[in-house]
Amino acid sequence: MKKIKKTLCIIFATAVFVSGLSGDYAVSAAKKAVLKKKKITMNVGEKKQIKIARKNKKAKYKYVSAKKALATVTKKGVIKAKKSGKVKITVTEKLAKKTRKLGKVTVIIEDVQNVDVVPDVTAPAVVTPVTSAPTAKPVPAQTIVPTGTPTAAPTPTAQIIKAENADIEDELPSDYMTKQDGIRCTYEKITYYSEVTESDRVADVFLPPEYDPEKKYPVLYMLHGIGLGGSRFGQSNDADISVITANAITSGKAKEMIIVAPNCRCSDDPETDTHTAANYALYDLCIDDITGSLMPYMEENYNILTGRENTCVAGWSMGGREALYVGISHPELFGYIAAFCPAPGIFGYSREDMGTSEPGLFTEDTFTLSDEYKDNTYIFILRGIYDTVVGDNPLLYHQVLENNGVSHTYWENGVGHSWESGYYNFIKNVFVLDGE
Repeated sequence: MKKIKKTLCIIFATAVFVSGLSGDYAVSAAKKAVLKKKKITMNVGEKKQIKIARKNKKAKYKYVSAKKALATVTKKGVIKAKKSGKVKITVTEKLAKKTRKLGKVTVIIEDVQNVDVVPDVTAPAVVTPVTSAPTAKPVPAQTIVPTGTPTAAPTPTAQIIKAENADIEDELPSDYMTKQDGIRCTYEKITYYSEVTESDRVADVFLPPEYDPEKKYPVLYMLHGIGLGGSRFGQSNDADISVITANAITSGKAKEMIIVAPNCRCSDDPETDTHTAANYALYDLCIDDITGSLMPYMEENYNILTGRENTCVAGWSMGGREALYVGISHPELFGYIAAFCPAPGIFGYSREDMGTSEPGLFTEDTFTLSDEYKDNTYIFILRGIYDTVVGDNPLLYHQVLENNGVSHTYWENGVGHSWESGYYNFIKNVFVLDGE
């Protein structure tokens, strides 16, 4: 009996300790420091303070400006705007031996506008006497000497193509994905900090043939299928996506572009229980990872063209579902959207054979674009007629867009569950310049 009482006391004491510990942890987590504002607008010469909510008095905060020529920041987080432009300031917190990134503050700096002088209505009006001016002598015309430096030509802008004008090849060239000597994209691996996972993540970048770091390029974000986060679309110059893109660019069928292939499953944990709603939800988080972390990184580290007319989001299978989710949700960022054999989940469903159900990312009514973007966004959907993986979901997405009056290209091809033929036909129709 004594042993039983002693055991019960130990269990009770342990429970109290764990409960107190978890309570302290919950309080600690709730009090994490966060940035009050992630966007600040300033005038040249102005100073503003970066504000942090729930600051920890024992922590040290570090501020780093990505472009000190535009704006500097003091150790206390005071920004001084020096030149007009856009700059990001990274804020980190160091507590004990642990460093945590709070995020980035986007600072938009504008030139000081001239202020019109308002006359003092109380001052007596000054009457200027009218006098006859003497006849002016003619001034001989001066010869204008042209400057030695020609005026720089404006950067051509892309015109988002209309679906009815898209160039779609039903019979693809036999060599569209054949490796040719010396014709490849350049492969690079990047590491960026994700605000979603609060950790460093990697992505693959494919640069066009004869890439010039001084030249600006449009960008296509390409999202992989489920379970393929580790390999994505091939981590080498010889990957299919590299070959297809380089061949199309070199032959003049596609514009030069940068391809970015991230891991669109937003978790650092291994991908187990792949076909579950919980795992699918980790893919859906890529909407914030791409727009909030990856795109800003690309703007800071590569010479890219910004704006929706210079930005695509595309994907295959689960990545096709996510491309539709990201693009339809953010038409202000993406002028081009492609889904190659997209997976289910855009609308609610239940599959008894897999024991999986999802409420849907959209309803049939919300799977649409506002009037501003309905006819000004190029959407491409591929359905493989022999695709037994996603079934008729691509057809369903097409039908709903059609019913909602959203302009798009729907292409059925004699393929199974694949992306290559659709990708080729899609990249031919993006980033077309005005007048072409």
